[in-house]
Amino acid sequence: MAGLETRRAAATLKQAFRNTPDPSQLLAVCARTNKVRLDGRWMSFEEFLTEKLGFQVSHGIHPDSIRDLTNELDDPT
Repeated sequence: MAGLETRRAAATLKQAFRNTPDPSQLLAVCARTNKVRLDGRWMSFEEFLTEKLGFQVSHGIHPDSIRDLTNELDDPT
């Protein structure tokens, strides 16, 4: 079920960008925080997905993050 939702979300985003005739209308994302600027307001990506696109958001943890966290816990220094 999650795979279908992901494909739908991707299709919605692709359609939104296809309908963007002007590059100045592209979505601005902060390179450091990954916050999205929309209508002069910065919001988290999760807020953007929820408030502007109506998506429900859940969280997971990327395998690289698991590895990094495990290494931090294993290293006593």
